[in-house]
Amino acid sequence: MAIPYKLKEIKRGKVKIHSDFFKYLTVSDEAFLRYFSSLKGVKKVISRKAAGLLTIYYDEKEFDLSGFFDLFNNGTREMILSLLTSNGSTNGQKQQSEEEFRIFSPTTWFKLNTLAFVPLVFRAALPNWFLTSITLTLGSQVFLKGFNSLRKGKVDVHILDSSAVLLSSLQGNHLSSLLMTWLLSLGDVIQEKTEQKAHVEIEKLLNYKDDKAFVLIDDDNIVEKPVTQVKKGDTVVVYDGQKITVDGKVLKGNALVNQASLTGESNPVHKKPGDYVYAGTFVEDGKLYIEAEKVGDETALAKIVRIIEESVNQPIEAQLKAEEMAN
Repeated sequence: MAIPYKLKEIKRGKVKIHSDFFKYLTVSDEAFLRYFSSLKGVKKVISRKAAGLLTIYYDEKEFDLSGFFDLFNNGTREMILSLLTSNGSTNGQKQQSEEEFRIFSPTTWFKLNTLAFVPLVFRAALPNWFLTSITLTLGSQVFLKGFNSLRKGKVDVHILDSSAVLLSSLQGNHLSSLLMTWLLSLGDVIQEKTEQKAHVEIEKLLNYKDDKAFVLIDDDNIVEKPVTQVKKGDTVVVYDGQKITVDGKVLKGNALVNQASLTGESNPVHKKPGDYVYAGTFVEDGKLYIEAEKVGDETALAKIVRIIEESVNQPIEAQLKAEEMAN
């Protein structure tokens, strides 16, 4: 299956292409750059993966330009899996967690903001300093995010929120200040619930660590082991209807393998000796003897699970655009 792309620019020593495929390729920017930088003759790679743009500066004598385009014209889903497993799938540097900039959990913060409406109903009978202390305390979570933005040298929406809450509190507009922190806390709660639900579904669908594997000990002895005990070089036997639990090459046997869980292919793929198979796929018909090359957390399936778990915590494109406009 060809990978769709548009040629944006090509001249001596430079090629620039656009492909929406890049936007949805869930490998880190570092792995993406490392893959294309590893091609022979490449001098420099400039990537804007989120925008689907890739620019390569190359040595005309060494770089195989036709081979580069063949990569897209003849690319397959299995090539994508190979890219994942050979160039890494997780971010080299993780973004600093927002939990480090929280005083309260989202649920606690939301509950405190909701309860704070009670004294505000009787604000006419309460001293101004008391109401100000309530709104400033509840706004401390916002102030901390704003401080973190300043520390990074950014002027963003967190600075705006912090300024609005602080000024409203100091000017005596306690109800306005509380409404702002309440809405912000509601947003945090919704985000937290969404992430929790996503993690539960991921764990339910891709809980590969509980799988079992049949390992060939000698010609006549096959032992069932937890997948966590399978080692590189072991020969894993997979029968009809069973899940493949390792990444590796087929040593013996023929089978139809359902790869829909990883590649989306609707039809099973015929696998024979020398072919590569992946953990998380299923043998529909036949029997395979597989030499384990990647096991446990090194398999493509495990890396995809980590990618999904990480992407749950990343802002979606609409959120990024909204924040950019707000900033």
